[in-house]
Amino acid sequence: MLQDKPQEKKWQCCIDGDIVSEQDIYKHKQKYHPDRQNYGLMWFLPDIDKIKDSITVNRDIINHETEIYQHRVYNMWKSWLMQQLMPVEAKDVVSLGESGIPIIESEFLARELGVKKVYIRDEGKNPTGSMKDYIISCGTTKGRQEGYNHFTAVSCGNHALSAAHYVKSINGKIIVFITSGSTKAGFLNKIPNAHTFRVKTNGRDSIYEEVYERFYNAGNNRIYNLNVSNEFMIDSAKTVALEMALSGKEMPTHFISCAGNGTYIGGVGKGFLELKQLGIIKESPKCVAVGMKGGFPFETALDMNVPIKEYKDFLIDEKKINYAEGTMAIGCYSMPQAILAIKSTNGFTLGGLENEALIDAYIMLSKDRILMEAGIVPEPTAIQSLAAVLKHSSNFSKEDIVLLSFTGHGAKNLKEISEMLGEKYRTKYEILATSAVSKQGRPDLVVEENLILDSQISQSDLDEIINKLIAKSEHK
Repeated sequence: MLQDKPQEKKWQCCIDGDIVSEQDIYKHKQKYHPDRQNYGLMWFLPDIDKIKDSITVNRDIINHETEIYQHRVYNMWKSWLMQQLMPVEAKDVVSLGESGIPIIESEFLARELGVKKVYIRDEGKNPTGSMKDYIISCGTTKGRQEGYNHFTAVSCGNHALSAAHYVKSINGKIIVFITSGSTKAGFLNKIPNAHTFRVKTNGRDSIYEEVYERFYNAGNNRIYNLNVSNEFMIDSAKTVALEMALSGKEMPTHFISCAGNGTYIGGVGKGFLELKQLGIIKESPKCVAVGMKGGFPFETALDMNVPIKEYKDFLIDEKKINYAEGTMAIGCYSMPQAILAIKSTNGFTLGGLENEALIDAYIMLSKDRILMEAGIVPEPTAIQSLAAVLKHSSNFSKEDIVLLSFTGHGAKNLKEISEMLGEKYRTKYEILATSAVSKQGRPDLVVEENLILDSQISQSDLDEIINKLIAKSEHK
C-alpha cells in the first residue's frame, strides 16, 4: 500500500498575503520585496486541521504533554505538539536544554500593579540566559540539516552569545558581528569557536541597525545565516505559548514583552493564535509589545497601520533611553511578523519608557521576596515589561491576568544595573545582585569583561576569513 506523501509546507507573506511553498520563500522575497530581504516576512502555515484531527483521535496527547511539562522534563523538540507546529523537523537537533521554563506567580506585583494576577516567565533560566536560545536552537538545527558547519550572526549581545554556544556544541564555527559598545563582548571573547568583531561606524560606537544592514548576510549563503531574516526560526518561540497552556494556570489576558526585532513576541503570539485554532485554549492573550521612547518603531507602525516602519534616527536623546541597549531601535527586522501577531491577538504597544522607568521597575522588583528568593532578576532590556505596566497601569483592570516575560538574565549585566541604580539605591542593588547570582539565580552568567579591540573590517578581509574557514572545513 502506498504511503501518503507528506503535505508540502506552506508559508504566507506578511506584506502581500501571497501563499508560497518552502522552496519559493527566498524567490518571493527577491522578486517582490527585494529591498526587504533583510527582514523576516513569512508566516508558516501548519496544517491545523490535520493536527486537530490527531488530537481528537488521541485525547491523551494534551494530558501527556502537560505531565512532562509539570515534571520539568519538557523540551520543545520532544513535544509532539511543537513538532507539528514547527517548520523545522526534529532530527539532528541542536539543543542545550532550552524551554521548560516554570511560570511563577507574584502576588506582590499583582497588588502593586492593581491586577488580578501577575505571572513571570524568566527566560534567564535558559542555557545561555535569554529567550534567544529558542530561535538559535531552531536555526542551528536547520543549518545542520542542510549540511552547514559555519554560521554567522549579528547582534547587540544575547543573540550572538546564544549562537556562539549552540554552534560550539556541534564543533562548528561562527562569525559574530556586534555593536562596539555591547556589554556581552566579554562573554563572546571566552568562546573559542567564535570569530567576534566589535564594529564601529566612522570611528564612533555603532548602533545595531548599522551593523545588521552591513553584515546580516555575510558569506552570501556560503555560511549559514542565523539572523532574523532566516524565516525558519521565529516559530520556535511558540513554545512559550504552549508551556503557558500546559502549566495548569489560568490563561493570561495579556502577554507583555519588550519587542527588540520582534522575533520573540511574534513567535509567541503566533503560538497563542494556533493553540486557539486547535481548541487547546479558548482565547489568546493580547500580545503587548513594549519599548523605549523614541526608539520603538513598532508603536509608529501600529498607529500608521503599516507592516514596516523605520526611523531615520532616534526620536529622543539616546542618553535618556540607553539602559535598554538590546531594544532601542530605529528598525526592527521581524516587524511584519510581529505586527501581524500583535494585531491578530487584539494586542497593542506600550512605549514612552525612559531610563527612569526601568529604575522604578527594579526598585519594585527588589521588594518581591518570592521572586528574589527564586533568583529572578532580569537584565535592563528585559525589565521593560514590568516598567511598562507600572508606567501605564491605567491600561489594565483589576480583572486582568498579566504574563510578564523577563527575556534575559541580569547576572550578565550587574555592572550596568549598579550604574543605573547608583548610590541612592545601593541597598536595592545589593538585593538584586545577590539574588541574580545566588543558587537559585545564575552565577554561571557572571564574567569579567575581557578586552576586545574595537575593529573595522573590510569586505575583502571578511571574504578572506570566510574562505579560510570553508577551505579548512573542506580540507578535513
